[in-house]
Amino acid sequence: MAGFVLFGLVVSLIVISLMTIIQRFKQNLLGDEGYLMFTLPVSTEKLILSKLITAAVWVIISFVVGMISGLFVAASEELFSAIGEAMNYLPRILDNIRSEHYIWLVLGLICLLLQLAYFILLVYTSISVSQMAVFNKHRGWVSIISFIALSTIVNIIIGYVFKAIFGTSDYVLQTNTTLVLSVAVVTNALLCAGLFAASDYLLKHHLNIE
Repeated sequence: MAGFVLFGLVVSLIVISLMTIIQRFKQNLLGDEGYLMFTLPVSTEKLILSKLITAAVWVIISFVVGMISGLFVAASEELFSAIGEAMNYLPRILDNIRSEHYIWLVLGLICLLLQLAYFILLVYTSISVSQMAVFNKHRGWVSIISFIALSTIVNIIIGYVFKAIFGTSDYVLQTNTTLVLSVAVVTNALLCAGLFAASDYLLKHHLNIE
């Protein structure tokens, strides 16, 4: 029973977060509020950045709240016993941590944050594409198709990048974690920059407030 509740909680959390990201971007910049937002002495870049930061903070807070709620739902003697046993092994684990592990942790966290920013910017860019005048009658479908097309293109590009750097062997991927994470961070950063620039261009030159 607890498993079904946790699954429902995760699905609800994802759907609510996605709908909030889309709704706030469309209402604040592309709806009636957009008339006010774009008359403020603030650049389009700062408007997009503010929405990105707000959306990212919302997702992170939602994730933390979801994790805490999940712990309460799954709370049982077995769970607390497992946590207690894990805590007993904590000193031994800390003794085995090397400096490179901290590097992996930092790079991993940066990569996760950039991946979150990439997803949000992908949503923003897909919605911004639908603002072009030629798509006025089909904005919803154009946003969905743009999201699928852009994500597919990005996945293909990432596949080529990693194949060009690491080849087809999994040996490098398994033995050089620092290099893999570094490439992932740089790749995600470039993708975020590209999507940010695309959203900025579309909103500057093809904005068509509903």
